[in-house]
Amino acid sequence: MNRELQQIASSLRAFAKSQGWTKESYRIFCNPNADWGVYHIIFVASDFRTVPGNPWFAIMHFLEEYPFADPDLSESINLTLSTFDQVAAGGLHSVGREYEEINDLIVNDPAA
Repeated sequence: MNRELQQIASSLRAFAKSQGWTKESYRIFCNPNADWGVYHIIFVASDFRTVPGNPWFAIMHFLEEYPFADPDLSESINLTLSTFDQVAAGGLHSVGREYEEINDLIVNDPAA
């Protein structure tokens, strides 16, 4: 699972870099479900309005095209997008206790 988490983190970092975002302008939270092989991801950013078109579709398309070692990995990602303001407001956009920052879940992550 560590390898998959590293690849997911790398792919989302690559997307953020493609948008010109700094490391401080986004965070990646994850709740992996090893039993089902699903990775629940909350991608939090300052603003998704800079992403052309529908941000969710744009990011999913980026993930589908990303060169994962396992080409089916993008299908295992359950992606939710929220802004920092939405997370701060709580409710539906809050980050639940079952989520951790993806860097905290990855053992020996060079980018953490």
